[in-house]
Amino acid sequence: MSAVSVFHLRDYDTKVKLAGMTGEEDTQHLLVGCVFARQFWFQFLQHVGLAALAPQPTDSSFKDWWEKVELLVNGDMRADLNSLIILGGWTIWRHRNDCVVIGASPSIATALILARDEAQLWSMAGAKGFCGQVLPLPLQPMDDK
Repeated sequence: MSAVSVFHLRDYDTKVKLAGMTGEEDTQHLLVGCVFARQFWFQFLQHVGLAALAPQPTDSSFKDWWEKVELLVNGDMRADLNSLIILGGWTIWRHRNDCVVIGASPSIATALILARDEAQLWSMAGAKGFCGQVLPLPLQPMDDK
């Protein structure tokens, strides 16, 4: 079997494990559609009191979900929320790549740690608000099944 075939099989198997599905994933599914993503968003946003803004099963578009929740907050909170959404999306994407490329196991706990560590880097680079002040606190998952 060629290296490309082995990578494709490993890639497919990880997609199934991460997304809990039997077909190909797409970016929308990865960021808001799959159960893993919704669990991550809920726990991630819960740490800053915004769990109610987490994507719901009816949210199928990352852009539409982002625009919807952005309208629910005002002023400085909007900038903080936008930073959190960028950080959360980057974290999910990075964790998915770790699963596909290096064979890591999908884990909400690991994704939350990645988000915390990335937030600390953002803080050191001068980020303010949630990413610069709240998220560097230890993030612990509620339950990582």
